[in-house]
Amino acid sequence: MQHLHEEGMSPGLRLRGLTVHKPTGHQSHPMERSSPAKAKISPHGKKGREIMDRMFSEVHKDEPSTVTRANVSGKRKQKMLTAIALSKARKAGVAIPRKG
Repeated sequence: MQHLHEEGMSPGLRLRGLTVHKPTGHQSHPMERSSPAKAKISPHGKKGREIMDRMFSEVHKDEPSTVTRANVSGKRKQKMLTAIALSKARKAGVAIPRKG
């Protein structure tokens, strides 16, 4: 017995006299991202280097409050500033690998 079905709908399942229709469109996996991944920028190219320079100068010029409140100085302070600048560059799209 063949049932007629609407455009874009599956033929359906018959359960206790009821026909259940499911849409046949693209089914995304719950763990899939809703938008495609953005292409990463190489840190060695011109654009990547410009973004890196901008982030480093921004962080070193306007010291973040986290560094100020940490009450550190010397090498530890420089490491914190570098980590913050790299984090900002990653968020801007530069492909910088994580530590480790």
